[in-house]
Amino acid sequence: MIRRAEEKSQWHGDINNSIRRGKGNVVGYLGEEMALNFLSDVVEENNYDYDMVRFPDSPHTYTIDVKTKQRTVSPRDHYTVHVTTASLHQRVDTYVFAQVNKIEGGYEGWILGWMDKDEYLSKAKQVRKGDLDEYNKPETADAYKMPIKSINHF
Repeated sequence: MIRRAEEKSQWHGDINNSIRRGKGNVVGYLGEEMALNFLSDVVEENNYDYDMVRFPDSPHTYTIDVKTKQRTVSPRDHYTVHVTTASLHQRVDTYVFAQVNKIEGGYEGWILGWMDKDEYLSKAKQVRKGDLDEYNKPETADAYKMPIKSINHF
């Protein structure tokens, strides 16, 4: 999983509002790899609009984009998940949220939950780059954010 994520991060170009600007974005690809291993009946697509398709060739097909956040501590209910406004152009049905922490000797990660895009955007709080967050730190991008406790859990 880690090797595949590292390989993908080397060939990917810039990503809008990515701290790592694409190259070296192992954490984002690890989130995708975790989702591919966690979910059943998914096919990797990794295109401009979404990362994978679930239940392909069935009447229940839907697309998934994985949104991964890197932290240094384990997930907590009051921590938030984010979707930047720069990624709203993506034609995706559902977001899956993941967290990856870099630890000594590797990584640890969690699949936090999911929410359909339309529901997420209608319920999430919209923030602007520079707004102060709940910890008095400036937001790094225009985004929609929601506490982990408010997303759907598997």
